[in-house]
Amino acid sequence: MTSERQERVRVQRGDGFERRQRVVEYAPSMQRVIVSRVNQLIALAAGIVALLIAFRVILKLIAANAASGFVDIIYTLTDGLLSPFAGLIENPTLNNGGVVEVTSLFALVVYVLAAWVIMQLIWILFSGTRARRSVTTIERENLN
Repeated sequence: MTSERQERVRVQRGDGFERRQRVVEYAPSMQRVIVSRVNQLIALAAGIVALLIAFRVILKLIAANAASGFVDIIYTLTDGLLSPFAGLIENPTLNNGGVVEVTSLFALVVYVLAAWVIMQLIWILFSGTRARRSVTTIERENLN
């Protein structure tokens, strides 16, 4: 893992003094940039999954018409995501025909936590060091 190192020295002179400031910056390596992008993609995917499941929970709660195109698309997209959690517990039914899909809420939490854990593991395994900045200031009085 290589970082791009930049160094610059600033000199400031005044009446009776000279100040030198050395600034060293290390830009992130390409590997760190790639790890960051991969984590952003995982976060985006987890966000989309969470949003779809949240839509499903709301649609089931209000007993939305399953024959509607939008509702059908949401149910179709989320059926596969929720299949590992099917039958986990009984989902309560409301008087209006709506269903409180507790299993879907549980799945939502599991998917978000799983994405977080995966992102943390990727950072730990592949991120390397962070960008750093070091500033050294030397001030001297002129002895002329």
